[in-house]
Amino acid sequence: MINKTSYLISARNIRVIILALAFIPFQTLTSQTDMKNPTGEVEIILLMGVPQGEFGDNITGYGWGINFTYKRSITKYSNIGGNLGFLLYGKNEREIPYSYYSDLITLEEETSSDILMTDLFLELHPPTKVWVPYLKGIVGLNMLSTSTSIRDEDYYGDDEDNEIASSTNLFDWAFSYGYGAGIRWMTSIPSDNEETVIGLFFDVQHRYGGEAEYLDADKEGSIVISNPNDGPVTTTLNPDFSRTDLILYNLGISFNF
Repeated sequence: MINKTSYLISARNIRVIILALAFIPFQTLTSQTDMKNPTGEVEIILLMGVPQGEFGDNITGYGWGINFTYKRSITKYSNIGGNLGFLLYGKNEREIPYSYYSDLITLEEETSSDILMTDLFLELHPPTKVWVPYLKGIVGLNMLSTSTSIRDEDYYGDDEDNEIASSTNLFDWAFSYGYGAGIRWMTSIPSDNEETVIGLFFDVQHRYGGEAEYLDADKEGSIVISNPNDGPVTTTLNPDFSRTDLILYNLGISFNF
């Protein structure tokens, strides 16, 4: 669980990183190579999300996910783009009987809590060729949901084919905005008629999310299921409501086209 002290430390570290990158002597990073600047790029990103503030107090752990980004150059100093990201921050699995009258056959019930993030961003960078530090401004939406699905626990094929039933337990959304800073290493792969530019990068983003209602599937007391011995099973949801601030750590690869 993330407490308020770690929130203050994390937020301060983000500002230090951004200030440090802002004052890098960019000319020392400039390469003499003739590698071209890509005009369009696709990025595939692995990310770790750390809930902040009250959101961090209500969530039991970190989130892990993947992000897909498309961006285009508008000047040699800037890019604009959009991204779609998925962050899983809570998951719980249990075995349940197939029938109320017998537990000889069991099914697997999985409940997961996640955030779907969709954003637009502006990225600023120096006109360097190999090592490219950058700053980023972000605006978008956080869509938080918790859903439950039931599967055959002895099925070994595709998970989608194995799903017997599913339901969304809770859904809410909030606006988000933020900033980030990172560093990118660029290299080129020549071919017969063109040059492909590939980049490896790491950045950190501080995202301020608006208020939303949400569950954590992995948090004790968030979802309470009654005792089957007391009669038909009933479920009680105990959602939290707060801002949805996050710090994201992103590690990715980019391809120009």
